[in-house]
Amino acid sequence: MNAIMTIVSRALLVTAACLAFVAPSTAADKVTFLTSWFAQAEHGGFYQAKATGLYEKAGLDVTIKMGGPQVNGSQLLLAGEADFLMGYDIQVLKGREQGLPLVTVASSFQFDLQGIMAHDDVADLAALKGKPILISGSSRTTFWPWLRAKYGYTDDQIRAYTFNLQPFFAVPRCRSSPISRPNRSRRSSRASR
Repeated sequence: MNAIMTIVSRALLVTAACLAFVAPSTAADKVTFLTSWFAQAEHGGFYQAKATGLYEKAGLDVTIKMGGPQVNGSQLLLAGEADFLMGYDIQVLKGREQGLPLVTVASSFQFDLQGIMAHDDVADLAALKGKPILISGSSRTTFWPWLRAKYGYTDDQIRAYTFNLQPFFAVPRCRSSPISRPNRSRRSSRASR
């Protein structure tokens, strides 16, 4: 029995060696994936697949890059900095409308979650006309053009939203007064009231 196992083992080794010379050895396909934000729970599956070797088993050498505030994923994709990105449906639709070669290959969410947070003195979206609106960089090409056309907003209203709510809560000018340069003495007198 031991002799048979030795013969079978040697035969398997010879067969494996022959196949190694006959079958072309292929390197894993390199793929760069850009997430929509810093690493967070909704991205867990992508990082888990990397950590457990699922990508490698599928013949992929995946690099995961994180998005973040003011990162325009579509621009990075079109510039060749990423092969795939976690984006939004409106990004692809607006890109296609402009003749950009964007294609959706999968959906991470059943619904695209977007929202606008306003102070209680804002009755509706129309009431934001002429007031500062904090939006992310990618919003400029997704839902902002629609809001601008529908409600008469202007690009002068845009303020960079860095995913920090402090300006929304701390700066009264962000919620109710028309756009103008902040007057520091006036702001500090308001804060001391």
